[in-house]
Amino acid sequence: MRDRRAARRRVRWGLSGLTLLASLALADPAPARDGAPAPAPASWAVLQPGASPHPMDVFAPPDSAAPPSHQLPGPIVFGGDPDDRGRWRVYRESPGFAAAPSRRALPSITLDLVQNDGDLIPRTRGVRLGPDFDAHPHWAAWVGPGRAWQVADEPAWSRASLPFALVARNGNCIHHGVIGFAFNDAAISSIAYQITQEICRDLKFDLWGSAPARVDARADASRAADASAVVDAYRAEQTRRLPQRPLAALSRVRPDVDLARLSADVDPAHVGVEGVWFGGVHYRGPVATRHGAHPYADALPWPSYSLAKAAFAGASVMALTARVDPAVADRALGPVDRPGRAGGDSWRAVTIEHAIDMATGHYGTPRFMADEGGIGMITFFLAETAAARRKAAGNWTRRAAPGARFVYRTSDTFLAVRALDAWLARDADARARWGDDLFAGYVRHVLAPIGAGPEAGAVSLRAGVADPTRSALGGFGLWWTADDLVKLARLFHGDRGQVDGQTILDPQRLAAAMQRDPDDRGLVVDGDRDWRYNDGVWARRPAGADDRTVPYWSGYGGIVVVFLPGDVVYYRVADGGSFAWTSAAAALEPLGQPADAAPSDAGTADPPGADR
Repeated sequence: MRDRRAARRRVRWGLSGLTLLASLALADPAPARDGAPAPAPASWAVLQPGASPHPMDVFAPPDSAAPPSHQLPGPIVFGGDPDDRGRWRVYRESPGFAAAPSRRALPSITLDLVQNDGDLIPRTRGVRLGPDFDAHPHWAAWVGPGRAWQVADEPAWSRASLPFALVARNGNCIHHGVIGFAFNDAAISSIAYQITQEICRDLKFDLWGSAPARVDARADASRAADASAVVDAYRAEQTRRLPQRPLAALSRVRPDVDLARLSADVDPAHVGVEGVWFGGVHYRGPVATRHGAHPYADALPWPSYSLAKAAFAGASVMALTARVDPAVADRALGPVDRPGRAGGDSWRAVTIEHAIDMATGHYGTPRFMADEGGIGMITFFLAETAAARRKAAGNWTRRAAPGARFVYRTSDTFLAVRALDAWLARDADARARWGDDLFAGYVRHVLAPIGAGPEAGAVSLRAGVADPTRSALGGFGLWWTADDLVKLARLFHGDRGQVDGQTILDPQRLAAAMQRDPDDRGLVVDGDRDWRYNDGVWARRPAGADDRTVPYWSGYGGIVVVFLPGDVVYYRVADGGSFAWTSAAAALEPLGQPADAAPSDAGTADPPGADR
């Protein structure tokens, strides 16, 4: 099968790729660093937008490609022109997510890349929520490591492509795509771009076009000084990735697993990626787009949405308990802003523990998810300043004793994070042992030990848009690769909160969250005693199960991470609105039991991207 894919790719580049280049209009390259324009060779043309996006593998380097003959002339700048709009096709548009023409314009993007052999490595990793974040009304951007190569019969130019995404300016939605361009030692072509896949329940579209590019003349020779460090960090990142095989290989390792049942309850058109952690191997499915498999599936960041409640906020409280203060969860939330009500007196008895458990006693209605989808939470989600976010989070009436009733609201997790940040700001000893704020310590004491990549620790949405000094939102607003997600899940499940014998997460709190402590199963959800919530982790007893309660993480749109017997983890990142996972749990149940006989390839793993 892999040979056939390689042959198709060679044919596409040998025929379709060159035919496509030859058939498109010529374009002058961007000027070199000194501003003098380089002549455009007759052989050069850029990928121009057609009636639809190109097949995604047009942007992938062919298997037979030679290393690039040229070096990038400097940082590349493109986008930022509100009148330069791509073509698009909208598939879904929820109220409040109007498909405005301004969404078709790219934000300003600077690609400062280190070129090493055929790798192109961005100096800045992660979603770009930098000082120019306010410059575009809708989008931030992400660009990941890509490839450069030499095309036959075009010696004067090298080709390049990188994974690319648009990210909702004040939200967790991400729209995946790719960019491509040509370059030589003195010039850069226009940038061909297309967006063809997303995890965004509220807005789905294809966007494609070509943007003028220029070389940043402000760059100087000092950039070369850190190039080796960037390369070394990238090589180390690659070695830290978990052993990986295509998801389809799991059925060869364990023929008693019916992979067709994993997503039997969801529409596959809305599944971004799914996978299984079993036997020390990450079995990852392909990343399908509306125009073919994504050529950089391993690099793509996926949104956390509410997985952050457990994997960030809950994990941070567990790590602080183990490392800094065993009673940290008993600390009071502190002053809570309540519009028109001085002091927020009714919040004084509420602790961080209560907020992490969604049991502050403050709510509008106890009906399941009614508050989360109501006007009060819409105000919180759309707030653009820290002050407005704080007021929306605190504007609830006390209706029950703290700790007595579960009522789900993302703003409660934010209040817990804010209280922890305030404590760290006051307590110099705690700050020295943890970090400047909760997110910084999380990166240092949770993500780093598990070997998470730079996408996971680069950035978090903050209470104030584009203000990194404000508290992380806590309940959503992170991004991570599939590899990062599995590492976090493994820390909670099979590794029992430890890495190489070092305790990362407090064992008592972790045991309670993961339903291993019969005396602390968490609060009842929606009156169903077989449904629980504890430290951001959900748990449910599947229909027909005896005493087995399955813990899981859940995120907006249809994201699930399910912790199964035998240290097995199943995850699905989707946005079709279905959170069903019982079919997947039943399909993977044999993995929790010894196999009669495993095939001879059970212990081997292909490198990341082998299913491409």
